[in-house]
Amino acid sequence: MSGSGNDVWFSITPRNGYDLFITIYGEGSGGTLKNPVVKLFNDCSSGLTVVGSSNSVNNVTTFYAGGLSIGRTYYFSVSGSNTGSFKLCYQNQIAGIRPGQDCGTAKFLCSMDVLRETNISGAGFNPDEAAGSCLQNNNADGSHPNSETNSVWYKWRSANNGSLVFTITPTVSTDDLDWVLYDMGTTDNCSNKGVAIRCTNGSGVKNNLSKSEGGGCPNEPVYYKIGLDFNSTDLSEPKGCGQGQDGKVKFVDMQQNHIYALLINSPHQQGNGFVLEFLDQNGKAGTGIFAGPQAKIDFQANNECTTGQNYILKSLSTGHASLKWNFGEGANMAAASTEGPFTITYATKGVKTVSLEAIGTNGCYTLATQTFSVGLTPTMPTASVNKPVFCMKDTIILSASELPGLTYKWAGPGNFTSTMPEVKIPIKSNANSGVYTLIAFDGDCPSAPANLTVPTINPNPVAAFHTSPGYPVKLSLPATINFINDSKASDLYLWDFGDGTTSTELNPVHTYQSTGSFSVSLTSFKSNICNSSVTHGTFVIRADNTVFIPNTFTPNGDGFNDELVVSIVNISSYKIQIFNRLGAQVFSSTNIFENWKGTYKGQPLPVGTYYYVIDTLGLTGTPTKLSGFITLVR
Repeated sequence: MSGSGNDVWFSITPRNGYDLFITIYGEGSGGTLKNPVVKLFNDCSSGLTVVGSSNSVNNVTTFYAGGLSIGRTYYFSVSGSNTGSFKLCYQNQIAGIRPGQDCGTAKFLCSMDVLRETNISGAGFNPDEAAGSCLQNNNADGSHPNSETNSVWYKWRSANNGSLVFTITPTVSTDDLDWVLYDMGTTDNCSNKGVAIRCTNGSGVKNNLSKSEGGGCPNEPVYYKIGLDFNSTDLSEPKGCGQGQDGKVKFVDMQQNHIYALLINSPHQQGNGFVLEFLDQNGKAGTGIFAGPQAKIDFQANNECTTGQNYILKSLSTGHASLKWNFGEGANMAAASTEGPFTITYATKGVKTVSLEAIGTNGCYTLATQTFSVGLTPTMPTASVNKPVFCMKDTIILSASELPGLTYKWAGPGNFTSTMPEVKIPIKSNANSGVYTLIAFDGDCPSAPANLTVPTINPNPVAAFHTSPGYPVKLSLPATINFINDSKASDLYLWDFGDGTTSTELNPVHTYQSTGSFSVSLTSFKSNICNSSVTHGTFVIRADNTVFIPNTFTPNGDGFNDELVVSIVNISSYKIQIFNRLGAQVFSSTNIFENWKGTYKGQPLPVGTYYYVIDTLGLTGTPTKLSGFITLVR
């Protein structure tokens, strides 16, 4: 099974209705994907495709499929002609409201649920039903073209005296839509539609375009959302500039039992659809409601999570002419058409959704659903932790023994929760210690809790030491060094002297019997559990205590004799100063391992003779001063 080339996959389980709307915004509208394609499949094994309608304009694709089974999982792919990104929007709702294209075939609404249309195409048998409204376009000779280009019609009957607002949002924000609302009185007579009480025919999406580009009103705001609004005072927005159009007109006070007809028109044949919500553009709803059947389910669960579990369902619906139940997968009865009550059992476990349609005399209906989980109480899970004790900066790893069909939930200190079978918790403080609880779920059925205790977190020790003589240092054989332990929160120690020997003493004394360059490491332990390490050096051990100061060096970058290297061993302090022939200091250091490279402030010094002075203290504290000349040759 495949999509169409470069594809990604999603799954969806309808819970709120039989219809699915998917919109993919590709290049230019939220992503980089070109020519998006949507395909819907029954499952992942058979590869059967669910037939749906698709509309694509300017890399925006809207897909619609109806007649889906509530509670069943479907799969859909998104692909395109290139590898790219996209924005995905989808909505699962009650059966699609397929509006007529004339007043006489308008779709009756019996709820104020969100409506979605994938495209608007065609003007029906009578393309001029909006004549006399603001949608009418007048020619100079007194004639006018048809008022509808691509139109859809809705109707509803008001159940009360109350306010009405709505917002119409084009699928693509560069599309221009217009609309007109009629109050038809108490009879459904399209030959006498009554009064056009509200109407908009502005060009908000084109106001920023020039006339050669089909522009509207360049000195007025750009907008694309239109509708009835609580914050507007206009009753109509006709075509033309200079009238302050913003796409919004004043809300309507509906009268009980009156029938209202709404025409939405796409004058420029963009071929896209729209979303109709009965809210104003600030998200506020009116007080009016539509007359029609109201579906409602009375639900009672008995003996949940046991082998004797059952569910009693009864209709509390009103205003309906007929009912239609669907009890979902594995039910002892599949469907019914009466009030009930019904006692339902299930042969399979899992999430179930029961649906009830309340159908009115004019064919409109509302849908109520009840979703719940059927399962059995699982046995207490087995939980484990990776270590019996922990140190700061460790990681706690909690593990559950997974069983098919079960889900898990962890809870612990500091409001910790997780639904993963294995959880990794980096330790940041002692607040991570305490009791962790694991519960297994079969659907909504919980097991008995399994508890794990993470004891108080041990603090990490701090490893530190210094030496006598201090490092870095050059010594001659045999070289004896005193190691002074400065560690904190420690009770055990391991020294590694770098020459193959170790010690567990607190403050060891070590004698080097071989030449070389050595680094020393100390690992400090707390209760033989937590530890930290530190390494210091360098300790250079030579065969004898010969003092050697060369009288020439050649810092020419050839890798040979490029630095002034002073060889002095068995000293506890060291300072070298180098002066030019005018007595100006050009180099100074107290680190015996820092060699002069023949530079001053990073710049090469000229060829010539320089004077050095070296001051040292021996291991017994005896001072020594050495001086002489060094020739720099390039």
